[in-house]
Amino acid sequence: MQCSLTESGGVHAKLAAEEHGMVLQVRWFLEQWDVEEDWITSAIARANLRRYGKPRVLDGKFNLIVNVGKDVVLKLVTGASATALNNANANIGVGDSSTAAAVGQTGLQAATNKKFKGMNTGYPTAVASQKTSFQADFTSTEALFAWNEWCLASGNDPPTTGVMLSRKSESFGTKGAALWTFNADLTA
Repeated sequence: MQCSLTESGGVHAKLAAEEHGMVLQVRWFLEQWDVEEDWITSAIARANLRRYGKPRVLDGKFNLIVNVGKDVVLKLVTGASATALNNANANIGVGDSSTAAAVGQTGLQAATNKKFKGMNTGYPTAVASQKTSFQADFTSTEALFAWNEWCLASGNDPPTTGVMLSRKSESFGTKGAALWTFNADLTA
């Protein structure tokens, strides 16, 4: 099995799929809610916010699958020892570094302004149609800095704790005291 992904995506990803038969892709979207999360304390209030609220939505494709992430996928496929990205272990991390993504990276590049969040209830979703989805809420008191990078990881501070699967360097704006929900779809 060959996994291939580039930040430029497009033609290269299509050619890789035709040549090797499989491409592992990550599509993401970020919901930036324009309200403070303090009043969203119950599941019913959160459900109503998602049902009736109108967030600013940013989305994109092609976050880079890093080498250590490719190794995790291959270990899990072959039954070797690796930590699965399940509800107990999967995290979405954000940081303020604008360093370009590179396959040799093993963690977020931010020195201090970085935050990892575990999955919301029900995430990651069960695999269906070669896709699984990840989602994490960053509350009004968390990750209050410029978001310039994000990653999907098993563990809450790779490489110290866990392994980073993928990383993207892109400006999402500066988070203030509001709820931001990060979503990522992993597709094979």
